[in-house]
Amino acid sequence: MKQLLEKDINSKKYWDTLYTKEIKESIPRVNRDRFEIMLDLLPPLGEVLEIGCGKGEFYEALSLTSKRLEYTGIDISSVAVEYNKKKYSSVKFQTTPEILPMFAFQSNSFDAVFTIEVLEHIEKLPAFIKEVKRVLKPGGRFLSILPNEEHIKSSEHYWSLSLEDINKLFAGGGNTITESENYIIIDWQKKELVFDFDDFSEKNNRMDLLNKLKEAIPELKVTLFTIPNDCTKEFCQRINQIDWIDLALHGDKHTHLECAVWTKEQTNAVLDKYEQWGVFKKIFKPPFWEGTEEMNQVLAERGYVLAQNKKISNYTGKLYIVNSNSVHGHIHNACDNGLEEKFDYYKSLKGHNYKFINELYA
Repeated sequence: MKQLLEKDINSKKYWDTLYTKEIKESIPRVNRDRFEIMLDLLPPLGEVLEIGCGKGEFYEALSLTSKRLEYTGIDISSVAVEYNKKKYSSVKFQTTPEILPMFAFQSNSFDAVFTIEVLEHIEKLPAFIKEVKRVLKPGGRFLSILPNEEHIKSSEHYWSLSLEDINKLFAGGGNTITESENYIIIDWQKKELVFDFDDFSEKNNRMDLLNKLKEAIPELKVTLFTIPNDCTKEFCQRINQIDWIDLALHGDKHTHLECAVWTKEQTNAVLDKYEQWGVFKKIFKPPFWEGTEEMNQVLAERGYVLAQNKKISNYTGKLYIVNSNSVHGHIHNACDNGLEEKFDYYKSLKGHNYKFINELYA
C-alpha cells in the first residue's frame, strides 16, 4: 500500500465542513454508477451496515428497489447523520466518534457490511478490516467499491491501493476481487472454518508453530489427528488441557493402510484402549482414508465421527468430509500442505468463525 498523505485529513471537522457546504448548496455526490454496482452485490434481505453513508444518497437508491434490507448507516460526520435522520426518520443512522466505528456493534450482527469509496480514506486500514469481519455474521459478506487509482484521484485519499494490495488484505479465501476501468470491487464472505492437521505425535508435535498460528489468529481452534501409539498418555493429557486444541484419533500406529484390514474386534480393541485415556474426542480418521466396512460399522455404533475425503454412501454414522470450509494439513511437511511449508497461508486465514470438528455435531 502506498501512503499518499503525511497527515490524515479525514477528520470529523473536515467532513462536517464539506457536508455543510454540500447540503446548503444542494451539491450531489457524483459517480452514481457505483450505486448500481453495490445494489447488484447486496443480498435481497437481511441486516446491512453502510460505513461512510454520507448524505444518505445510496440509501435513497436502495429504497427504490425491491430488496428487503434492515439498513443501518453510520458516518463520522454528525452534520450528514442529522441531515439523514430528518430526511429518513424511520431509518437507523448514527454518528461515529472515530473512523473505527464498529466497536459499538456486537460480533456477528450483520448479513452484509459495505463501503462505497471509503477504504482509501482510512488510516488504520488493517484494524478497520478486522472489525468489519468481527461484526459480520457467519456467511455474511463485506462488499466494497474503491477507486482504481490509475483513473480516480483525490486529495482526501490516505492510501493508494492496488489490486495486489487488496488481495493481500483479504488473503485466505472467501473473496472475489475484480477490477474494472474505474473501480476495484471486493466481495468477501465470512465462513465457518475447521482447521485440522494430521500426524500429530509426541515427537512430531510442532507446538512452536501451532502457538505462533494461535498468536496470529487469537480465535483459532484446531483439531489434531493424533497417532496415539507415538504418544504417552501423560503427553496427551497435557495437550488436552489447551482449550483451543481438540485431539482426535488417527488410526493406532499409523502404518500404511493399517485400518484397511481391521475387523470389528480390532477396531473395538483400539477404541477401548484409547478411550481409557480420557483425552480424545470421538472422532476417527483412518490413515490414508482407508478403512473396512466392519471398522465403519463399529465407529457408527459407538457414536464416532468418521473423517473422510469423500462421502461414503453406506456409512450410517456422523461423517466429516474435508471440503471448502475445512483447512486440512499435516503437522510435518507432507502432501504440499505441511504446517511449516504453508504457514503464511494458514496465518492469512483470519476473520472467520473457527470450529472444532466436534462442534459441528454437538
